[in-house]
Amino acid sequence: MVGDAHIHLAALSEGRAIAEHAAARGCRVLAVSCTPAEYERSTAMLSGCAGALPALGLHPWVIARAGEEEAELLLDAFERCARMRARGQAPSREDMTYVGTGPADANAATCGDRPRNPHAPRVGTGPGRHSCLEWGQALFGEVGLDFHGSFAESRALQKRVFEHVCAVASECGGVISLHTRGAEEEALRILAESGAADACTCILHGFCGGGAPLARALELGCLFSLGPRQMATRRGRAYAAQLPAERILIETDADGSVPQRDPSPELWECQIEELVQNLNRIRMKSEQDQVEENWRRVFEDG
Repeated sequence: MVGDAHIHLAALSEGRAIAEHAAARGCRVLAVSCTPAEYERSTAMLSGCAGALPALGLHPWVIARAGEEEAELLLDAFERCARMRARGQAPSREDMTYVGTGPADANAATCGDRPRNPHAPRVGTGPGRHSCLEWGQALFGEVGLDFHGSFAESRALQKRVFEHVCAVASECGGVISLHTRGAEEEALRILAESGAADACTCILHGFCGGGAPLARALELGCLFSLGPRQMATRRGRAYAAQLPAERILIETDADGSVPQRDPSPELWECQIEELVQNLNRIRMKSEQDQVEENWRRVFEDG
């Protein structure tokens, strides 16, 4: 079975059950987060579970709504957590959170404008502390830029934060899952100039850039995680048809924001299978083996 390259497990009612189901089916998922606090929730919830890889995130939507002071606090928490993990130390909850009531608070909405799933586990309710090296290489996501609509008003702040995130990632190496909506060229520029594109495997989540950004992303060696929203659009299907097969991953981007995006383990598996079937139809050949090999190359062989 194909792994899920972008899913918000900590925001789901049955997040750990999905991870356990993935392990039973012989695959894994990349459990992205939107804040260091959500990352703590993921690592606690998923401790000892072979089916999930928790990733440390700092979502651009959170930064857009945070303001200068709160963004600095979030960035400090992100950097402390990343550096402690790189040294093989397990960060405490205090390393990843701060006293605050904004959208980045430990139990606030996952990405700022999404209502928090009341059935998702809260901080501290997982089965115990994890070893910081339990999941191997450094994993970052969801991070990036979003200049679409009103998010463009925080362009300068988002850029400063993302530049710092990429500098940290370039030191740690590993894998980054990236949000780049409306900011594809700028995000790729920062990835290249920071050294993150060379030091890390970069996965573009929900990518919708035009010809020049797509060419640049391919030049930088980026992979692309394709999900339901892309498969539902003409441009997304065009990307799925033209991307090199060795650059494709599959994602559900389940985040618990609405019932259909808060799947049971069985529904999650059906969603993955449907995405693979859609990809096969678009490319007019079976790509499942190749996508599984891509996952192993990125997450298992590093």
